[in-house]
Amino acid sequence: MKTHVQYGKDKKPFVNISNQKYDFDEIDQLTAPLKIFNRNGHLITEYAGMKICEKQLSSVYGIFDFSSFIREGLPHIHHNFNAQAYNLNILRGVQQLKVFGDELVINDDIYKQVFNVFSSTNGYYPLSISVGLFRQVCSNGMVVPVKGLASFNIKTKHFHKAVENHILDFQKRIPLLEDTIFNQQKTLEGLFKADISLKKVVENLILKPDSEREEKKTLLKVVQRLGKKFIHSETDKIIIEDYAEEQIEILKNPTLLLTNPTQQQMDIELNKYNVYNCYMELFRERNTAIIEKESKRILEALEV
Repeated sequence: MKTHVQYGKDKKPFVNISNQKYDFDEIDQLTAPLKIFNRNGHLITEYAGMKICEKQLSSVYGIFDFSSFIREGLPHIHHNFNAQAYNLNILRGVQQLKVFGDELVINDDIYKQVFNVFSSTNGYYPLSISVGLFRQVCSNGMVVPVKGLASFNIKTKHFHKAVENHILDFQKRIPLLEDTIFNQQKTLEGLFKADISLKKVVENLILKPDSEREEKKTLLKVVQRLGKKFIHSETDKIIIEDYAEEQIEILKNPTLLLTNPTQQQMDIELNKYNVYNCYMELFRERNTAIIEKESKRILEALEV
């Protein structure tokens, strides 16, 4: 344990571990010294008896006991997939644990089973917990929600009831984990086996009857950015040499299928998996809640 605890210039201890072989006892030993408590209306974060963060509390703040959650919840998680490695970060008012399970190869892309817990005691970040398949090329991961199954992603501000209710709900859903990951895999494989009209995707994204006017404006810009990903994505760009010049113009800016009368009659068939990955690349650096929201949106547009 001593080799993993470091000290900054301010003499405060911190933990920053990447790609360490999974060891539950080691994780427990490293998180046990973390103490989070209320002292006279101030949220105090201590590690190994030293104060590393202090923040004034609001009356509705709910404390998330990071170390207790890991100690009690992690055995249930790694029971459902074969834990291989972990990352752990405890630095001032930020705490994060990522546990990596088996790798899966889907359509020549590598996905990993990942359990991620991110919390803060500095007031800057909400509590976020997720379990599922993360695409290796994505720095923020890509969790695929599957219709009809409970979501394994929660994000909530540190309010008393919100924290308590979300944790209880998450614990109830753990038995579904194995089925959820299996269905995520099948969803991705199914996307690879099917094509779809690009015009249909654009219409499904932008022309939904329940979309607000401002949302449609935003989605028009998103679709324009999607066209750039079709051309320039490092991992999923479309081979434009396979298309005519007029079709390449549409790939560069798919909104032309709705706005340009001369091109509205044209269309292109694209692989659903390709479209999905290019779309999700737009949100690669966003938090898990936005990734889940946009993943649902594009899956609906792809008629999955």
